[in-house]
Amino acid sequence: MIAPAKRIAGVEEYYYSAKLRQIAQWQAEGREIINLGIGSPDMAPASSIVEVLTHGVQQAGNHG
Repeated sequence: MIAPAKRIAGVEEYYYSAKLRQIAQWQAEGREIINLGIGSPDMAPASSIVEVLTHGVQQAGNHG
């Protein structure tokens, strides 16, 4: 039998699989979940939102 590489011990659960499990649990508890990850907006965002997002992406510490 081939032993798995030691580096595999550092691999963690995929973030979204944990979130999907949490959402399923909440639904089983009777919570109403609104999924904002599906669909396409039918209206443009407010200009104030665009300004805040633009400012955020211009900050060096927000990406990298």
